[in-house]
Amino acid sequence: MINKNIFKLTLVLALLAATNIANAQQAEKPPEHVAIKSVSWDIINDLTYKMDKAGDYTPIFSNRLKALSGKVIDLKGYIVPFKMGAKHKNFAISVLPISQCYFCGQGNIPPMVEVVMKDAIPYTDKIITVKGKVRLNPNDSNHMEILVEEAEQVD
Repeated sequence: MINKNIFKLTLVLALLAATNIANAQQAEKPPEHVAIKSVSWDIINDLTYKMDKAGDYTPIFSNRLKALSGKVIDLKGYIVPFKMGAKHKNFAISVLPISQCYFCGQGNIPPMVEVVMKDAIPYTDKIITVKGKVRLNPNDSNHMEILVEEAEQVD
């Protein structure tokens, strides 16, 4: 009788432990996000690269991208900071959040552009919308190939 009760108790505890482990593993996975889609992101995704003989990559801007140059656009996305800090004036904006693993063999790096804000904004892991002027950058290695400058948050 005691052996059966001990067995039942051990079985119940084992099932509870297995359930807790499964729940903990489920909680540790980052949430799946669907990439933000818009006409602007579709055009930004036209960016391609050409490798020269020295192994350096040169950006190739499609006609649609060239048409965006100098225009003011609204762009929704997630902040990808360049530096640690609570507020950011210069960062990348992406169609996926930074918590989404870009480099896990689950596809390519998502489209991103560099944002230069008029004023620093606080970091958030929520979607933001910025509005600013598009600048294409063919050869300045200090910046990304596509920038949104003089930007303001318009959420």
